[in-house]
Amino acid sequence: MKTILYQTACIGILFVYGILEILNQAAAGSTILCLLLTAAAAFGSSLPERSWPPVLIALACAVLYCLFPAGLFFIPLVLFEPFRRRLYPAALFFLPALILGSPGAAAVGRILTLCAASLLLSIGTAVYTSQRQTIQDIRDTAAEHRMDLERRNKALQKQQDTEIYTATLKERNRIAREIHDNVGHILSRSIIMTGALSTINTDEKMKEPLQLLEAQLNQAMTSIRESVHDLHDDSMDLKEASEMLIRDFTACPADLNYEMSRIVPKNVRYCFLAVLKEALTNVARHSDATQVKVQMIEHPAIYQMAVQDNGTVTGRRRPEQTGQGIGLQNMRDRVQALGGTVHITQDCGFRIFISVPKKQTNHDPEEK
Repeated sequence: MKTILYQTACIGILFVYGILEILNQAAAGSTILCLLLTAAAAFGSSLPERSWPPVLIALACAVLYCLFPAGLFFIPLVLFEPFRRRLYPAALFFLPALILGSPGAAAVGRILTLCAASLLLSIGTAVYTSQRQTIQDIRDTAAEHRMDLERRNKALQKQQDTEIYTATLKERNRIAREIHDNVGHILSRSIIMTGALSTINTDEKMKEPLQLLEAQLNQAMTSIRESVHDLHDDSMDLKEASEMLIRDFTACPADLNYEMSRIVPKNVRYCFLAVLKEALTNVARHSDATQVKVQMIEHPAIYQMAVQDNGTVTGRRRPEQTGQGIGLQNMRDRVQALGGTVHITQDCGFRIFISVPKKQTNHDPEEK
């Protein structure tokens, strides 16, 4: 915008000079024609960045000024655009007009002086435009670098969060194994030893303490088992477990599109994994598919999963296609227990689509 204003100011100065010179002479029809063609030259900056349009306009003006000398005072304005584009030989077009027009030595001196001023203004405009463009390019490059850095920072933050989350899950698994292998085995031996002591004990006074000890050990064992199961459930990542199932699936290539958050309710995780495992098993046993696509997507109000293959209904029919498959009924039972729905279609291959509302899973302890 500033470049346009600067260039317009330069053109305006040269145009006003030509008008003032013409006002000192008698107005004629040729003056109006000169003004029209000169006005076209004044808008040369809006022409395509090619050499021939301003050169052609300058040549036309030179021919016109040879016939109508009233326009000689617009030569500095007409030459502004060729000068700006470094087409300096265009100034030679106006030598015949100056010779034939014979405006007088003083007028020629003023015209040449203004032509020199036009040259300086055009050079200044070109330099200013180039600098503005350079500054804009620098700003654009800086903005691109800033956006790229922001994307990289977000990617690094996401990767860091994922690594921390994965490390947390592994640590939970390790703790669960340690409790199961060490404390669990010690309690198991203690329970067996207490039972053996109760069996061989003949002292009535020791009977009740031994029974109480055995009951407390059994209670401790139950608590340990529940804690281990809870730690194991918390450490199970849906994406990692799904990728593992797909890696172990060798019947045909399978792709996973996972767009869910890391924190998914436990019952939804087990439901999705059970359905995915059953669906992949059915593809391996009953389908002639060559491709399987799995999608897990989280929306603001629901969780969705779709398993689709490109198999046909020819050959061995699937249990689901007869409507008597036990696996299909198990899927429905699991999903309906969470308030969800199951849709099965066979238009372009076999497709299982399930959706589970989030409101049915808010009671999950993991969400608290």
